[in-house]
Amino acid sequence: MSGGHPHVLFVVTNYPPHRGGVEQHVSSLAHRLVARGAAATVVCLGEQEGVRDDDGVLVHTLRRRLDLGDVLALPEPLAWRRVAGGLADGVTHVSTHTRFFPMSWLGLRLARRAGVPLVHTEHGSDHVRTPSAVVNAGALGVDRTMGRAVLRGATEVLAVSDRVADFVRRLSGRDAEVFGNGVDVASWRGAGPVEPAPRLVFVGRLVDEKGWRAFLDVAARLAGEVPGLTAVLAGDGPRRAEVEAEVRRHDLGGVVQVLGMVDHAELARHLRGGVYVNPTTAAEGFQTTQIEALAAGARVVSYDVAGARMLRDAGAPLAVVAPGDEQTLLTQVRRELLAPSPAATLESLAPWDWEVLTDRYLQVLDRSRTA
Repeated sequence: MSGGHPHVLFVVTNYPPHRGGVEQHVSSLAHRLVARGAAATVVCLGEQEGVRDDDGVLVHTLRRRLDLGDVLALPEPLAWRRVAGGLADGVTHVSTHTRFFPMSWLGLRLARRAGVPLVHTEHGSDHVRTPSAVVNAGALGVDRTMGRAVLRGATEVLAVSDRVADFVRRLSGRDAEVFGNGVDVASWRGAGPVEPAPRLVFVGRLVDEKGWRAFLDVAARLAGEVPGLTAVLAGDGPRRAEVEAEVRRHDLGGVVQVLGMVDHAELARHLRGGVYVNPTTAAEGFQTTQIEALAAGARVVSYDVAGARMLRDAGAPLAVVAPGDEQTLLTQVRRELLAPSPAATLESLAPWDWEVLTDRYLQVLDRSRTA
């Protein structure tokens, strides 16, 4: 990078150990930047104020002053001014993630005050949708004010999928560069060739919009057709008891396991050779689990969520189904079980490997200095 090594200040609402796709993205990127000789500092929110070293990434946690679903959260004003003011010295870039977080707005203001570029990464493919009309109206108002201001004020805007880039254009008029979610591709693939297995895998939080009911319906209908079929649900959430009750109602105790949260190695083992079924109807930005599943050697059958078509068009064994079309979902899953597609090659997934993405991010940082 011209002008010496960068020092990126990530201003985000949540950071590990808090779980989530944005948190995983920020943590992975920050650690890889540090491995390349850059400096990475994070300011995030939590229950207690403190500072820690996360394997070379300096993390400043500020106490939450207000919190609405881990989204509309703000730090205590005095703590923000004290910490952010001190961190601005020596920082070369500010990085924010997702336009509707108030922390992204604070990051924009900090970048302007420090006179450094703001690189914003957008993770949302549409306005927030919930069962509450009041919450939806409030979220739309936030997008059209604070969210639009963040997108228009950023020096560079990245989008984690083509669908997210379309949303950025609709909301702000800005063109965003597609910069996908990444994984350590090689770490998901075991040794030796991938052998197809009669196994269905669901990965995600056990909430209604993630599609666990559709997954269980598919498993129930195929249990009598596919010899030796097994199915696992990896994830936890508020609907777990209901999921387990549905397994009993369908008499799937010998077929389906509800695993709860599992670690990287166990998830890779279940995915390897199986079929990852992804019937989510949530407004996903780009599900990292799609890449993880392909890297582990699974075939994927997914509703038409952001990123799915990109992966399919790159040659991945991924079938795209219209959201809510459970009959076609069933047909495609049956086809993959009875006539399996070859597993994706690791080379075909290289654009989503963190080493490649880190190279690209460093190029964005360099470019932003002259914007």
